[in-house]
Amino acid sequence: KDKRKALDEFARDNFLKLESIKLAHRRFQRVDKKKSGVMDYTEFCEVLQVEPSVQCEAVFKMYDNNNSGLIDAKELMIALNNFTGASKDDKMKFAFMLYDEEDTGSMTHQELVKILRANHMARSEAEVSRKAETIISQCDKGNDGVITFDEFVVVSKKF
Repeated sequence: KDKRKALDEFARDNFLKLESIKLAHRRFQRVDKKKSGVMDYTEFCEVLQVEPSVQCEAVFKMYDNNNSGLIDAKELMIALNNFTGASKDDKMKFAFMLYDEEDTGSMTHQELVKILRANHMARSEAEVSRKAETIISQCDKGNDGVITFDEFVVVSKKF
């Protein structure tokens, strides 16, 4: 609950909308020359175009799980996306687009785990993985171990 409250205040105080999160993601892609998928605090402020502050540092630290000084960029984008006031459909499209890196129109178990984790859908890694398996088994019509965007939308509406 503290995380949600902090993210809500951060998004509101910095006027974050879905479009600004999309732009932040594009800025991150340009900054992430090594394709590491992680950013430090300076990049965090630069990508989101926010001034360093106590509030920004607190949000950053919430995602720096191992105190490495680095956070997973996609996880942050998904989390912030939930507080932009965008429609549920727009949020789903953005989440799917972020993790469908190869632009295949489908998502693997691992990619789904990342979305669930970013959305705080479970307390432990095992629980997140179990939820991903359940989701894929319920909506993977082609039995190919991946879900399409349409299948993702159907299952997302259950949450």
